[in-house]
Amino acid sequence: MTISVSGRHVDISDAFKGHVLNGLNELWAKHHVTPVEAHVILSKEGVFFLCDISAKLGKSSSLRCQGKGDKAYSSFDNALVTLTQRLRRHREKIKDLHYHTGHDKTGSLPLYVLNGTAPDETGKELEEHHTAAIIAEIKTEIPLLSVSEAVMELDLTDSEAFVFRNKTHHKINMIYRRRDGHIGWIDPSSVE
Repeated sequence: MTISVSGRHVDISDAFKGHVLNGLNELWAKHHVTPVEAHVILSKEGVFFLCDISAKLGKSSSLRCQGKGDKAYSSFDNALVTLTQRLRRHREKIKDLHYHTGHDKTGSLPLYVLNGTAPDETGKELEEHHTAAIIAEIKTEIPLLSVSEAVMELDLTDSEAFVFRNKTHHKINMIYRRRDGHIGWIDPSSVE
């Protein structure tokens, strides 16, 4: 298992690295989980510190959370509390999946990451290019899930949107986090 601790515009002390390693190792030992890798990134936003933790648990499972605090240690501790809650949900999801069939069927589609207009040498955006540039193309696995399992995955990864293949009719669906905090569900098969 690889754990990396880094800072964005913040110097990371050895004491903070030790605090992070102790906290994560206690969490992994308590829940009997051995992640493939974990990344902790500390940054400063105004007077607050933000601590992002992302852990890859397996081939298609990852957890991500963020903590905020007035000190670096408190921001990590807040993120660790959130990670503990998400890890518990993940373990419940794993137990739940043992009772369902077909959970391991996945498909793959290309994923395009789009970027807006590119800045020129002076740092100003070019006005004449109004189309988005494709900056990455990767294949991603599309899991076969029920809507409730997809909502759980959206909560675990702390993503804005999640694409999945619906167990009911095996067609592509998407759920997303709305601005009002609720979750939206797009099911193209219901339109037909």
